[in-house]
Amino acid sequence: MRGMRRPKLIALALCGAVPLVLAGCGSGTATTVAPGTTSRPSTPISTDTAACAAGRCEVRVSPPETISFKPGLDLTNLRVTSIKSGVVTLVTTSTYNGGDAGVSSNANVCSSNGTNAITTNDMEVGCTITNNGLSMRVVSVDGESAVLRLEPTS
Repeated sequence: MRGMRRPKLIALALCGAVPLVLAGCGSGTATTVAPGTTSRPSTPISTDTAACAAGRCEVRVSPPETISFKPGLDLTNLRVTSIKSGVVTLVTTSTYNGGDAGVSSNANVCSSNGTNAITTNDMEVGCTITNNGLSMRVVSVDGESAVLRLEPTS
């Protein structure tokens, strides 16, 4: 008799566990992850522009906003002057007149125009502009805020 009860107990235990497994451990949205990959929670993008002082950061900005750089970079600051229709306008100030600029883009709007030490850059998502040793990329635009990625080129 005991041998017959055990299968019933195991079956009852398994049947009781199935609804718990199906119910999960709380509410939320399921995420599908491809085999061989891992899913990580997304990290919120910082709005701390002071973290960009060395010229290396990814930061969410809204106009008017100024990022000041430490001595040693060829730029003193970067100002976000507007974000309209997906176009971010950045104005950079160099430590000297002249300098270099380069544009790399798969965006429709990606331009850099300057006189003396001031350069105005109009950028969409996908636009990267290098100005006096600093690479500036628009990662995303959401209404009147944008995520910028800044990196020294050397």
